[in-house]
Amino acid sequence: MLEVGFRRQKVILVGVVLLAGALSAAGQATSISPSAHELVQRAVENELKSANSKLRYTYRLRKQTPAGSSVKQVAETNDGQVSYLLMMNDQPLTDEQRRVEDEKSQKILNSRMSSGAG
Repeated sequence: MLEVGFRRQKVILVGVVLLAGALSAAGQATSISPSAHELVQRAVENELKSANSKLRYTYRLRKQTPAGSSVKQVAETNDGQVSYLLMMNDQPLTDEQRRVEDEKSQKILNSRMSSGAG
């Protein structure tokens, strides 16, 4: 779960770079308006700025599937996102489900501590 934020940033950045390349290639055949070039440039700058930002968010995420629903608390970190399951099918976690979530969180913490990060 830690790498989800990085993957999202990479996908966005790759998309912006590909868009810039496509616009550049199109510009060789036809003229690209300065506004399109500026838009791509601003998008790249914003992505780079956001990747270096110290601002982090936390939010609740509700997911509904045919099998049921879940609610997670999600927090952004420097290494990506971490989440903690809060509810299943609109019901609080059982003691066993909470124990499993706590163990997952502890593994993440132990991993970060042993890698020397943080």
